Amino acid sequence: MQKFGTEHLQEVTGQKGRKFAILVDEAHGSQSGKSAQALANAQTREATSSDDVEDIIAAYQKSRGPQPNISYLAFTATPRNVTLERFGVMGGDGLPHPFHLYSMRQAIEEGFILDVLQNYMTYKAYYELEKAIEDDPQFQGRKAQRRVARFASLHPTAISQKVEVIVEHFRRHVQNEIGGRAKAMVVTQSSEHALRYYFGLREYLKKRGYHDLQALVAFSGDLHLDGESWTEAAVNGFSETELPRRFDGPDFQILIVAEKYQTGFDQPKLCAMYVDRKLAGLQAVQTLSRLNRTMPGKERTYVLDFQNTIEDIQEAFKPFSRSRHSKKRPTPIRSMRLSSG
Repeated sequence: MQKFGTEHLQEVTGQKGRKFAILVDEAHGSQSGKSAQALANAQTREATSSDDVEDIIAAYQKSRGPQPNISYLAFTATPRNVTLERFGVMGGDGLPHPFHLYSMRQAIEEGFILDVLQNYMTYKAYYELEKAIEDDPQFQGRKAQRRVARFASLHPTAISQKVEVIVEHFRRHVQNEIGGRAKAMVVTQSSEHALRYYFGLREYLKKRGYHDLQALVAFSGDLHLDGESWTEAAVNGFSETELPRRFDGPDFQILIVAEKYQTGFDQPKLCAMYVDRKLAGLQAVQTLSRLNRTMPGKERTYVLDFQNTIEDIQEAFKPFSRSRHSKKRPTPIRSMRLSSG
């Protein structure tokens, strides 16, 4: 339903005598609206030239209910209540349930997706671990270790301070994943935050001489910042439609987003996410799940969160982690592994 416009539905209009199986991907976002209604209308009405208002209204009302010639097969990893009500089956408890469930936990165990919570960490916990490294006698006197600990001690209030944490974390823990092809996403609170992050990150990379890292930013429309007007194309230097392809290539490693690309973006090379906005429920699951795509050589992911608590993220993932038939408990969030080198 998401791939074809409503104009293509004219081809099946008047096919009431035939049976249809409708496959709905990302059902949490496509079970309502004009496309869904136009699809139902096209498959339930006879070809007619009647302009009688009452007939049109009656046909419209009828199309909204179950039809004997249409079977809807809906797929989603994050069903909303309305999704279960429309596509699910009523259980003995009087509540709608999935017709079939392939849980996130089962998909992880069978190797189809990665566990994005395995190396989830809040900034506070990350700071404590880096501080422990700094205080360890075996690391004292090492210039590189002192530099790593210094950025962790910064209080992450200003974007410039968070930029330093993000860049140094990426270089230390993420950059060499997937044979040096790893990429990261920075999730910010708004388009303005995203653009300020971009300029701050670009300035920091230049100041540090990190020529092996480059960033892109994604936002919609015109954005006015400090008296200047910006568009995504003007900032990045190419059209918006080019961004997914350019980011997939070797030139760019970090993508800064607000709403755009935060969900529904399929990039298997994403190994790290830096979260600087409040996330809750479904939005938290859909956002962090940008990291779960598998590819050869990708073994782990990293999440560094400046805003949310471990408890909030665990609670968000809980409904999607366990199968009805699984006896295993969900894997708790574990601290990321920190190397000393």
